[in-house]
Amino acid sequence: FDYFSQLFAQATNPPIDPIREANVMSLVCPIGPERNLLEPAPDSCRRIFLDEPVLCQRRFNALLELESEGFPRAVLDMTYPLTEGNSRARRADRAISGRSLIKERLEQICKEAEAAISVDGAAILILSHRRAGEDRIPVNSLLAVGALHQHLIASKLRTHVAIVVEGADAYEVHHFCLLLGFGADAVYPYLCYLSLLRIRGCDLPLDTRIDNFRHAAQFSILKVMSKM
Repeated sequence: FDYFSQLFAQATNPPIDPIREANVMSLVCPIGPERNLLEPAPDSCRRIFLDEPVLCQRRFNALLELESEGFPRAVLDMTYPLTEGNSRARRADRAISGRSLIKERLEQICKEAEAAISVDGAAILILSHRRAGEDRIPVNSLLAVGALHQHLIASKLRTHVAIVVEGADAYEVHHFCLLLGFGADAVYPYLCYLSLLRIRGCDLPLDTRIDNFRHAAQFSILKVMSKM
């Protein structure tokens, strides 16, 4: 994420003011399988409409419950076991092939996603850090999103599915904007929400803290969009 911090114009003259022109700016976006734009049909409208890309727990759980509505999901693990990097045999194989452990895991994620779409008919792909821990190392979510997005485009499968990031490493507006720009349809920063419990000197309930955080994040995303 930090690599992209300074790769933009510091002084800009935005053509759109997200405050004064709020009535013509929106974060509402349809996600999920897309139909042929040249052959419109009633099924073309059968998509999931999100009012904002930074999801709360209620909206994220609602996505998970859409399987009965014709939007099956597949959860892709963005972690790999610690023993994978310590294995002598695996290190020798990578040294001979010249491939890194991260690259191998990214390729596995892409293959798992392609199989989930082609075989299982998944309409929502969830890239998750939930299994990260002492014995499992997380892959950077921006790397995973970028690699998966480009792989699905090359495989002509990108319009068949939505990509949702359940990430532990996204907690700033800069992170959200990069994930959306690299191909994610929505972000659920679950660890960021849990960290709001540790704010000192604040007596607000957690739901209110999350709502305040999301409101600030949505406005900041609009501000970034106005400069593009």
